[in-house]
Amino acid sequence: MLLGFLFCGTLSSYAQNAVEVTPEFLRWEKRDHRLYLALTLSNLSEKATQVYGEVDLSTSQYRKRIRFEYPLAFQGERSLEVRGPEMDFLDEDFLVVSVQIFDANSKKALDQTDKFSVPLPRDPETLLRSQGALLLLFAATEDKATELAERTTKPTRMVPTVKAERHGEVLWQTEGVTSNWGQELVEGLNLRENAVEVVLKPQLVVRMSQPVVARSFRPSLVSLVGVEGEGEGVEVALTTKLENDHLLITPDQDLQRGTRYELSLSPGMIGNKGLKQTTARKWKFSTIGGVAGKFEVLESKPQNLETKVSISGPVRLLFTDLPDARSVEPTTVQLFKGEVQVPVRLRLRGKQLLFQPIKPLEFSTAYRFQVQGISDHQGREVLPFGASFTTEDKETRAKTLALKGMFPGPKTSGLSPETEIWVQFDQKVEPATVAEGAGLFEGDNRVEGSWVAEGDRIRFTPTAPLQYNKVYVVRLNEGLKSKEGGGLREDVAWPFATKKDLGYPEQIDPNVLIFSSSHELVSYLPQRKGTLKIGITAFGQIKQVDVNGKLLPIKPDTQVEFNLDYYLRQRTTKFQVSVVTEAGLGQKTFTINLGSKEEGFSSRLISIASVQNIDNVNSEAADQTADAATKSSITLVPQLQYRFSKNQAVALKGVILREKYSNSSFQALEAAFTQVALEWEAKQTWVGTAVTNLGWNDIRTDNSSPALGKSKLLAETYLNFEATQSLSKETQFKEKLEGKYSNTIAEAASVDDEADATVSTLTLQAKTKFFEVGHQFDFSYEINDAVGKYQDQTAYKLGVKFSKKLGPLSPSLNIYQKTTEYGVLNPTYGVALKNVSSQADLKVSWSILPKLQLGGEYKYKSQQSNYAAKTFTVSTYGLSLTHIW
Repeated sequence: MLLGFLFCGTLSSYAQNAVEVTPEFLRWEKRDHRLYLALTLSNLSEKATQVYGEVDLSTSQYRKRIRFEYPLAFQGERSLEVRGPEMDFLDEDFLVVSVQIFDANSKKALDQTDKFSVPLPRDPETLLRSQGALLLLFAATEDKATELAERTTKPTRMVPTVKAERHGEVLWQTEGVTSNWGQELVEGLNLRENAVEVVLKPQLVVRMSQPVVARSFRPSLVSLVGVEGEGEGVEVALTTKLENDHLLITPDQDLQRGTRYELSLSPGMIGNKGLKQTTARKWKFSTIGGVAGKFEVLESKPQNLETKVSISGPVRLLFTDLPDARSVEPTTVQLFKGEVQVPVRLRLRGKQLLFQPIKPLEFSTAYRFQVQGISDHQGREVLPFGASFTTEDKETRAKTLALKGMFPGPKTSGLSPETEIWVQFDQKVEPATVAEGAGLFEGDNRVEGSWVAEGDRIRFTPTAPLQYNKVYVVRLNEGLKSKEGGGLREDVAWPFATKKDLGYPEQIDPNVLIFSSSHELVSYLPQRKGTLKIGITAFGQIKQVDVNGKLLPIKPDTQVEFNLDYYLRQRTTKFQVSVVTEAGLGQKTFTINLGSKEEGFSSRLISIASVQNIDNVNSEAADQTADAATKSSITLVPQLQYRFSKNQAVALKGVILREKYSNSSFQALEAAFTQVALEWEAKQTWVGTAVTNLGWNDIRTDNSSPALGKSKLLAETYLNFEATQSLSKETQFKEKLEGKYSNTIAEAASVDDEADATVSTLTLQAKTKFFEVGHQFDFSYEINDAVGKYQDQTAYKLGVKFSKKLGPLSPSLNIYQKTTEYGVLNPTYGVALKNVSSQADLKVSWSILPKLQLGGEYKYKSQQSNYAAKTFTVSTYGLSLTHIW
């Protein structure tokens, strides 16, 4: 079954461009929970053009930007399909889509669609169980929808359609601001936003999402006033007529030419299904006879002369109309420190423009920005705008209270009325400020209850349980302070919704057993995606089962089993299973936490079974006969951790590796490696995340004894320290310094050959992601200060690794080169040895199950040396199976 979202007609309100993009339809595949977007590219010019583009997709809890490319220069029309991310939709959720394309050579924007806000159905589970396609229509008939859907998909049965609206600004996308949520009574106007060249006596049609109760409408709710031009300040007499789910509005006389008008619809109307219009709606348009109105910046954040501005936040500008993306570039939007221009990253979201400094700004420093040369799609150039501001000082930054987490999360729905409510910050909260600084609201009414500070958290306990099927909003204001006296940078708020009242009986059935074969009551998992397996048994017949208020289709019986696929979008997710039997109600809540347990003991065991074929097991030189061999190995990596807090933890870790060759003649080459280490971890230190390890290695050969190798080769004691700085989720820097003492068991015939040594190693690593491909760069420098003078050596290593996630597959390519130089001429070889080893390692892992991976590997190693016998090549093929217990 597929779920399709259709885009039809010319969706962009922009002027015609030489190269245009038209989204045709979206489909959501149930089999892999992915979105697929079908696009048509049109090049009307005489010059073939190569393009790339970006698709912005978001729901109330998810936002993703996807880059795509059309590989060839083209003319005329071309179609392509862009694969989106894995995502699910919440009940009464929104899906927002916009597309922008760029010239692949000049990088200039060529076209950008409007932002489309799609209200998803109130009962998506019904549609997921159907065999048809859900079509979200923009401006198409069902016949046209069928024609487009059959281009790339099998013919599908139609099911009820849902409308999608164009929005220059989607309110709920603005972080920390409350917004319209769920279905609205007033859907839109028959004119596009800021329409021009409108006839002098237009018929205006306001569309509703459901028929309006006639007695709730009054003509006084509607007004039409001139705001610019000849008719400025004049209110127009109107004739209104309510017809079912449409409101018809007609001026009693011709409007003024070349005038910009504002149509207003005040709150008050009620739909026949109880939906209320609670906010005023306004639309602007201009009549024929000239382009009326000004294109200007309505507001900016920060405002002019504002102080204590965040050093890392973006500058936000709101325009009166949609800017043309092609005019938004570093020459038209500039940020200055004195006379020096500061590099910024530009993002256009409808009428809102954000420019983010590439690097954090300096503390206590004056900056200014200016905007000029940007035009809209009517060709009007923006009125020049500028402002100055001063950044915060270090002390203010350190005291500022920042959110670190909350429950319920923004836009969470289907919650129990008994749900817990808490907010976590980056500092301890002053208890005396909580009552004034935090509140829970239902509409305009404050919910009675008490807020209590618990260290870096505040928790709300309502006087009476919350109500079913209600939207609640958590509001925090600047009155909330930390122990250090710092407050929030600005007021913040977010909504959540309780589940529907499914008519639970008051009597409790104590004989209902609800259990999971896959999860504990409280689970901590590193992966977002999984399946919660639920089993239910009862003495009497089970009449009804729901999870978070969503009814499940069941057959009446005394036993029920079902699987619930989930995708975790926040750190804590609760699944309340409610069962209604003939005897009463049974309930149990399963909590799944994304990540490791913040406090207390936790354990983990990783097991790896592998088999490898090696074509030159003895590393023979090129002019010697090389022997091939096959070996199998098993590796166990146990870990026991105790976490004092989210930032402090100690762990006991180990590694047990045992090898076995299929040919017993290579038994002496078998490795038995055992490691035990104590680890201390500290997060959020001045060097980032700091980790210190004290460990011991035991290395033996000849695994004729399965528990431990027969011949002890080497014993090592090591101490290392590493620090990791994360600039973002995708970009990290790591430094590691290690000291090691190696004790070789075999005594050398001469002290000059003694291999006992103190080894010091410095490792630097950088990780980032370009075009959805992970890049890792490594550099290490090692000094081996041996007892024997012939064993002194230095080595440096350079490496790069590329990796990418392709559904269940994770391919990677690791390439590195290591150069090892011995300090003293060794009489055995007649030279001071210098070896240069190059290696390429290609791996592909396949996630069979959430905790089970199958891996394939090809490794090629080539060593060049100034001593011929140490020049060789080795190729290795391997398969592995990894399981996390």
